[in-house]
Amino acid sequence: MRKALIAIEIIAIVLLAILTFSNIGAVKPIFFTLNSKNFTHNAASKYSGFIEPIASSTISYSPSWNSEVVSDTINADSLNERFDYTAPKPADTFRIALLGDSFAFGLYMNTPQNFSELLEDALNKANSCPVIKKIELINFGVPSYDLQYEVERYRLRATKYNPDLVLWFTEAGDLTQVNELLQKDSAEYVATDSNIKDSWDKVHSEYAAQISETDAIQQEISTVPEFNALYKGPLFIFSLPPLFGAPDSAVVKSLTGAFASRPQTFIDLTMAAPWTGQDQVQPSDAHPNQTGSVKLEEALLAYIQSHNLIPCAAK
Repeated sequence: MRKALIAIEIIAIVLLAILTFSNIGAVKPIFFTLNSKNFTHNAASKYSGFIEPIASSTISYSPSWNSEVVSDTINADSLNERFDYTAPKPADTFRIALLGDSFAFGLYMNTPQNFSELLEDALNKANSCPVIKKIELINFGVPSYDLQYEVERYRLRATKYNPDLVLWFTEAGDLTQVNELLQKDSAEYVATDSNIKDSWDKVHSEYAAQISETDAIQQEISTVPEFNALYKGPLFIFSLPPLFGAPDSAVVKSLTGAFASRPQTFIDLTMAAPWTGQDQVQPSDAHPNQTGSVKLEEALLAYIQSHNLIPCAAK
């Protein structure tokens, strides 16, 4: 029987967005684990629980709602990508970094079908700038990351690629779930596939007693200055309508407020709206399916073009 610790080291994928913010209809939360053998702690990280996919590997798994095997191709730099990318950046290349959690990673999608790969192809096809020979979109997303870990991922992996633009796919759980406080590695938290929900509930009941949602948001937002020091170029923060709830919620206000004075920053938390639901997402799950990935790619392409986020003069 497969076992997993309810901890960041193992990555229990439990969709807080579904539990709290879903307006896709009546859904049940999906408890799904990715095996620990596919992830490893990065010793260079300042966080004790910071893990990344194992480089040059393949992550294969089957969603609980069908027997189809999903394969994520992990490149030599621990990224869910079809290709390896060179550092430093070639002079005639426009480079985009994608940050985020499982939504950016492309959970439940084979790597070539993820919206990031579709967008990379679409941007190159649409490119008419004579001084930009190639557009690269590099995916740094990892399932279960919070805002702190996403900034850490940028620091450890993305800076050497010198991106010209950063796309940041975020959701409410990235700001309300502090991963460093969810580290549980003792035997009492070991879960089998049949009782993973009970173990998750135990961890989160203890977590709720440790920190309020307001304090969690503040702790996550506190990492924004570090990101701004690492990267000063154009930034587009985006999400999907079900993943943040009301526009006047504390988490939305905190996120938008944290970036309000940052130059060249664009925020759209209702990307690809209306996100109508079951034809665009996985069964009982807010992650995009193939139809949703295409819709998201199309929405992002239109936004990037309409806001001139890849200016020809930049090169």
